[in-house]
This record gives sequence, C-alpha cells and structure tokens, in this order.
Amino acid sequence: MAVGSSSPKQPADSGHDAQLALLDQADRAALLVDRNVVVKANETACHLLATMPAQVCGCAMEDLLSPLAPATLPYSGSMPAEPTPPDRIRCRLVSETSIIVELRTVPLQAGARWPQLWLLLVDRSQHMDADTRQAHRLKELISHLPSVFYRADNTRNWTMRFISDGCRSLTGYSEQQLLHDREISFLELIHPEDRGRVWHDIQQALRDGRSFRVSYRIRTAQGNEKWVWEQGVGVYGADSRVEAVEGFITDITARKRTEDTLSSSHQALARLLSNLPGMAYRCRNEPDWMFEFVSDGCVDLTGYLSAELVQSRRVAYGDLIVAEDRDRVWEEVQRDVRRRRPFASTYRILGADGTSKWVLDQGNGVFGGQGAIVAIEGFVCDVTDLMATPKSPSCD
Repeated sequence: MAVGSSSPKQPADSGHDAQLALLDQADRAALLVDRNVVVKANETACHLLATMPAQVCGCAMEDLLSPLAPATLPYSGSMPAEPTPPDRIRCRLVSETSIIVELRTVPLQAGARWPQLWLLLVDRSQHMDADTRQAHRLKELISHLPSVFYRADNTRNWTMRFISDGCRSLTGYSEQQLLHDREISFLELIHPEDRGRVWHDIQQALRDGRSFRVSYRIRTAQGNEKWVWEQGVGVYGADSRVEAVEGFITDITARKRTEDTLSSSHQALARLLSNLPGMAYRCRNEPDWMFEFVSDGCVDLTGYLSAELVQSRRVAYGDLIVAEDRDRVWEEVQRDVRRRRPFASTYRILGADGTSKWVLDQGNGVFGGQGAIVAIEGFVCDVTDLMATPKSPSCD
C-alpha cells in the first residue's frame, strides 16, 4: 500500500533501543511497525510468517496480512491511547493461507500514531480443529489401506491396545472384539503351528534392538486360513525395557499361493529333468562352457555331481570335451548362435572315470535387451550307441 512519497518514518532514536528490547522480550509473534511498514520482527513472528528477519523487514503490512471482511488494517485515523482488544481485527496470513490470526495493536508513545507494536495471536481452538482434522484424515487414510496398523503388549497374547479398521477385512473381527482381548486375543488367530516361531523371531529382534519381519498363518472369524506378513518395532521405556510393539500386518495369501504354485512347478520340472537320459544346462558363452545350472542327469552322463560342475567348482565342462573336438564344437555353436538359430553338435567327452562317450548337444543362445548373447541353454544326451552305426544322429 502506498503511504505517500516520503520514505517510512523510523522510530525516534531516543526510544529505539527500548522498543527493540520490548520486541525481543515478547512471548508471542510481535512486529515493530512504523507507517504500516515492518521495522523489525521477533523470532516467533518470523516463524509464524514462514520468513527470515531480513525478508520481513521493510515489508508493507498488506503483503503479510489480509484482513477478513469487513475489517481493515489500521491505516488511518488517530491512534487510540489504549491498546485495541485482541479480537479487533482477524487476518489471514498471506504466506500461510490456512492460518487465521488476531491482530492486536499497541501504541508505543502516548498520543502518537506511530510506531506501533503489532501482536499476532493464533486462535488455539483453530489449531485444535486443525489437529482434529489431520487426525481424522490420517485415520481415514489408514482405514483405506489393505493392512492393519496396531500397538500391542509384548506378551504372548499380543493384547491389542490399538488396531486400525482394516482388522475386519483381514481377520473378520472388529476393533471392539480384538481390543484388550475382549472377545478374542490376537494370539488365538495365529495358527497353532506358527505361534512359537512368531514369538521367538519377534523376541530375538527386540533383544537385538532391530525391527522385526515375520510371516505366518491366521484363522479368520469365518474359518478361512490366510497368510500374513508383519513388520514392526519395539517401543522402549526409560529403563530400556520393551513396553509395547507397534507395526502393521498385511495379507500375502495370494502371493504365497503363487509361490507355492511356482515351487510345485519347479519341483515337477526338476523331477522331469532328473528322469531324462541326459542333462539340461545353462552356461556362459565361453570356450570353457562354465555351467550356471545343470540338472542331476549330469551324474550318469559325466560322473560328476551338479555341484562340482556349476561355476566350474571342480571341473569346467569345456575340459571334459576331448581336446581334438573342442575347436570344432566352439565354431559350430558360434556359427548358429550368430544367426540366432538352434545348434546341434556331436562330440566326445571324457567322464570322471576316464571313459569316452559320444554326446549330442542341442541348444539356443539367450540374448539380452541390447541384443548381446548372455548365455547358452541346451540339453546333452549320450549317443555312443548311435555313433557305433554308420549313420550319425541328426536334429531333423
């Protein structure tokens, strides 16, 4: 707001030090104002206005406060000899539009309009309302999450002192039924076979002073079994004893079913591969053909265990290939891999007992996102008997 062509008048030097001292001693947000321009602000005011002292000094008051209609800032008129009532003017902070303050003006010189001490009073009920709204929003957010948040006693019953609304969809029981073990304790929901493990794992984590993570089964009010995953921390008292545990629990039943299905599929595949007369493998595309995986059929074919061949722990598969065949095998595989087509190569290997065998190796290259080959995957079988006949085996 324009206040005339002259620059703002500063407080008289004689009273300047006293006025600044009064400002610094104020226990609330206070501004020293001369002709509606801020001369100085105390630390509380700067915090409320979300600004720094250097930024607020020299500012016009209308840049900081916006009076709520029909009130206006005290720009004109004679200054009253007594301070104005604290509810005289209600304003909204320009920098914090969600906060409403009450402005109280205090004259510093009897009969003189300027300078003034402006006190900004924040309505406590307003903060309480804001806290209540924030708590309500947080509770609403938690209730919408597919998890249960809780605080429980660190006892074997896991007596719940707080539990979120999600408990009903997870367990079938309401907050009222679970809180303080009114109708059922949380321990009773845990599958009997998992209770001891859950208690042991959580107590061990608490003794180590770390967070805990544990998965287990629960039985719902409807009699259904669910898998859950729980993560939490201990709440420690002044004597370093665990007073409670806090955390959240989420349903992982679908994930566990998927894992179980994959595990069953992997086991079936492993049985299939172990029953085949040969070995399935994945190896690096390098002359020594270092295996990253090889099936148990390698024992019958080579005389070596899979653990001895994987990562070439005892011997590299390339060393089993008869020396006269190694270069040819490498060239045949590389030729077809470069053309991105399956390869088939027949060659001799020496088993762990020194016996020579003819094998048929069929496979493909495995390519990465940039088109580079990252591995070779294939299957090797014994064709010694076939090689004893005039016609060699083919892939057709």
